Amino acid sequence: MKTMPSSGTSRVTGLFRGPGLSRRRFVVGALGAASVALLSACAAPAPTPTPLPLAKPTPLPAPTVAAPTPAAKPPAKASEVELVWSSWATDTYGMDRVKEQADLFGKERPEIKINIRNIASSGYREQILTQLAGGVGPDVFRLGPNDLFPFSDQGQLKELEPYFKADKSSWFWGDDLKPGIVDQMRLRGKLFALPMGGVAYCIYVNTTLFEKEGLPLPPKGYGDESWTFDRMTELARKLTKRRPDGGPEQLGIESSNRHEMKAIVDNANNGRSWISDDLSTFQGAEPGAVAGLQWAADLIHVHRVSPSAAEAQGGAFGFREGRLGIFWHGVSEASYLVTDIGTRFGWDIVPYPRWGKNPLSLWMEFSGWVMNAKGKRLDEAWTFLHFINGPTGQIPDVERGWALPIFKSLDSRYYTRIGQQKKNFIPALEGHLHANRVWLWKNPKWSESWRNHVKPAIDEVMAGKARANEAMAKIKPDVDKLLKEGAAQLQ
Repeated sequence: MKTMPSSGTSRVTGLFRGPGLSRRRFVVGALGAASVALLSACAAPAPTPTPLPLAKPTPLPAPTVAAPTPAAKPPAKASEVELVWSSWATDTYGMDRVKEQADLFGKERPEIKINIRNIASSGYREQILTQLAGGVGPDVFRLGPNDLFPFSDQGQLKELEPYFKADKSSWFWGDDLKPGIVDQMRLRGKLFALPMGGVAYCIYVNTTLFEKEGLPLPPKGYGDESWTFDRMTELARKLTKRRPDGGPEQLGIESSNRHEMKAIVDNANNGRSWISDDLSTFQGAEPGAVAGLQWAADLIHVHRVSPSAAEAQGGAFGFREGRLGIFWHGVSEASYLVTDIGTRFGWDIVPYPRWGKNPLSLWMEFSGWVMNAKGKRLDEAWTFLHFINGPTGQIPDVERGWALPIFKSLDSRYYTRIGQQKKNFIPALEGHLHANRVWLWKNPKWSESWRNHVKPAIDEVMAGKARANEAMAKIKPDVDKLLKEGAAQLQ
């Protein structure tokens, strides 16, 4: 939507988060300068982090893999077939991952050479567009979800469904693929991308602070309906310690993360997202939605358990510093926390809470691997795309915790290269069972709506300058207008 996201490895400071943003937030946009989009989905990258020291992976049985779709008859010489593969993985950690994927593919199809031509996130989109316009675009490349509509609408992306229909032995038809994930990438019912780099959002807890205050940890799985926003608020109160002058010594929770507002709204609004199921109407002004937004602001200004803008300056109450009890982020952030925190204090992962008796709605996001519709080697490009999105091709991503496993057989491999600490990955592995229904990026006007109206209104609420109901009601007419325009483009 993991990122708001990047090579899937470098952290950026983005539209929704403060410093220390997940590697998944990468700003992309609609075609032309008029629009900025999200993901890993969100702003200029910060300095590349120190690569995660990976433990030697635990040997596990290889998953059963369907043979890739047969490509055209291989030429006599391997050098005669070369594919260009692009993403924004330019740091050491990201390049190690993609090189390993290319090597795995090379073992199966040595006659197809993969030329990795990656571009830093800050100039990725513009360079890809320039290359496509010049007829030298990559054969297979990565896009953030908000770019899928404009690129496909301009005829840049190859439709993928016919390839699957031509190969009934593909993993697409098997029981191993988790249901619903591939379908989220459809536009107007057509499949132009395959999901990659998936992230589910979760809660991180400082177990050392919980133990110090004698507090029980939240449940590890989604089945405990007593794990609610109210209970989390109460824990945040008990974890907060302030000096006599009111200054914080330790704080209970961080609530300034704008990206998390999507999940808060979905849960507080009884599963109804920012926009309606038909993508045409703004629902952020509904009673449940504004209650969720106001809850987040009240953590700062009423309960005083979350750092104010002034208290957040300098990052003294960032989760890595050890003086924050509860932290919102994507499950892939664990790969950085292992290195950044080390053994200075204990921490773990717990699931999102519920809003009262409302059904749980977990925000999940994926980037997409796509094919150049005007590529010169479409059959070979499909063979490669099919491989890197299949069970074997995803092993490097899954074992590093960079991506959620979309195949059941890979669940046992998730994060196996983090050998330093054992963490609770139930929120990641079972998150798809509670995934959000509405994918905001499918309305081509959502990014403009967010940037020009929704985010500024949220900023007013979080700064204590406006009540959530007033701020959302004020922007609703303008957002409705944009969303209706976007929905019309989908007809």
